[in-house]
Amino acid sequence: MASGSHSSAEPHAVMAREELFRQALMAGGEGLGGLLASEFIYTTLIGSELNSEQLTAQLQSGKVALQALQHSCHQLTIAEIEVAVTALALATVGRQGGEQIVRSQYWHRWQLRAGKWYLLTRKVKPIDLAAQQKLCGQ
Repeated sequence: MASGSHSSAEPHAVMAREELFRQALMAGGEGLGGLLASEFIYTTLIGSELNSEQLTAQLQSGKVALQALQHSCHQLTIAEIEVAVTALALATVGRQGGEQIVRSQYWHRWQLRAGKWYLLTRKVKPIDLAAQQKLCGQ
């Protein structure tokens, strides 16, 4: 984890919100409302953009079901009231045709508002196993 000259509480608070976000994804979107900024935008693996309502609807639709989701290799960059998180995700996704393992790298931009961290943007790109190992230094 990298950080600037700010309080050590910031990385811990943002990482706690990261974990709540992961749990909300696994719970079909339950709990996302308290994490996402009103202007939240998610750029998906295929490049489409979803706002918070669209993301929640997609998770609740059951078309794509997260069966497992692990985040790793987090790197944080802290600047005043914003924190950027770069990390890797390994998901087991259930679709109508069966299970699929999806590896990705994601970027989150969190902003502090009224004492709480809210997710403004999420951008995801697919990676392969070799890229995952390189990015994690494995």
